Amino acid sequence: MSQPIYSGDIIAAYQEITQAASKTLSVERASIWHYNEDRNGLNCINLYQKSLNKHSSGSQLFAADFPAYFQAMEADRAIAANYARTDPRTKEFCESYLIPCGITSMLDVPIRVAGRTVGVVCLEQVGKARKWALEEQNFASYLGYIAALAIEAGDRKQAQEALRQEQEKVERLILNILPAPIAERLKQNYTSIADHFEEVTVLFADIVGFTELSAYISPTELVNNLNQIFSSFDQLADRHDLEKIKTIGDAYMVVGGLPMPRKDHAEAIAEMALDMQIELAKLSKGIGLNFTIRIGINTGPVVAGVIGLKKFTYDLWGDTVNTASRMESHGIPGAIQVSETTYLLLRHKYTFQERGMSYIKGKGDMLTYLLTGRQNQN
Repeated sequence: MSQPIYSGDIIAAYQEITQAASKTLSVERASIWHYNEDRNGLNCINLYQKSLNKHSSGSQLFAADFPAYFQAMEADRAIAANYARTDPRTKEFCESYLIPCGITSMLDVPIRVAGRTVGVVCLEQVGKARKWALEEQNFASYLGYIAALAIEAGDRKQAQEALRQEQEKVERLILNILPAPIAERLKQNYTSIADHFEEVTVLFADIVGFTELSAYISPTELVNNLNQIFSSFDQLADRHDLEKIKTIGDAYMVVGGLPMPRKDHAEAIAEMALDMQIELAKLSKGIGLNFTIRIGINTGPVVAGVIGLKKFTYDLWGDTVNTASRMESHGIPGAIQVSETTYLLLRHKYTFQERGMSYIKGKGDMLTYLLTGRQNQN
């Protein structure tokens, strides 16, 4: 017996076993059957017919129709029926199976795994009846043992595949929470992660008046609407290769330039902001509610990482983040307010309206701008 027996490929293993059995014992038919889940019947997994050099499957035998055979298979080491049509253990097959198939003698051995009968190897003589020699019975028992090894290999393969699928689910879940490079570092037993980034661009967005909607629509509908909106924003973040940081209520936070630095972080965030306005307008029309978004953007250094032991998330800290949040909260509904730092990076490719000096809580008077669109590049 070769590799298929141990590879976990049951069909390939059984094809090898039945073909080898037919050739070695010179029998017309060699088959392997498994008990069904209810153990009230046997299903043919593989049948090899020597004269046709053909493998097939699919036949069924039920204990209610052949009680003597099923009882003998549980009790006996082997069923060596030299005259299958008269043997008390097999004669009940006569009209429905033996005569139609031309079978005169049967040699069947149980397949046992962990002490439990799970199936049967069946060798069938067609033509002149045959007396099964002891060494032939021993060889048949050996085939039953090999079939059991193939089943165990198949069970191991299924268990390994199930484990692999579960690991993939966990991996996908982790990657939905953390950036891939951060997740990989945590796997290597980092207790905390704190990285400094010299320049990134942070965007905060808030859906104006969303909380007030709770007085007019059900909580379920409210959450479903928010899910549609944020799911579309997630797709935009993926499209622009940005890192979503978190949502807080009806606020959305995304950043460009980390965990992998990139020179065009401000442009990517600007594209995200403009696309968010377009996407929200489409969703508002589809939902039948007039949503408005207020967006704030700022550029600068941050510290990013993961801290704590439970329910950890990838987060940002620093004055850059606070200022981006203030750009949003002190902004105008339907507009994208940016700091002067971000404006200076984007002014050659995008159009702006100077808002002038505005008092920003915690920052004092700041010069801010409203991002209004893309410049004509023609």
